[in-house]
Amino acid sequence: MKYKDLTDMLKAAGWIITKGNPHDKAKHPDKPGVKIPIPHHREINEKLARAILRQAGLR
Repeated sequence: MKYKDLTDMLKAAGWIITKGNPHDKAKHPDKPGVKIPIPHHREINEKLARAILRQAGLR
């Protein structure tokens, strides 16, 4: 999955992406304390993308 596709899905669900190096972080205003690291690669492994979406409650 492309990095942009993954972050667009998270943003559409209300997650805020903050830039970091080498990982960005996703956090949600309604879920304090939950931060999901997202590797900043052009292509993200499908298994990892599913795990990130599961942590965000989107799968």
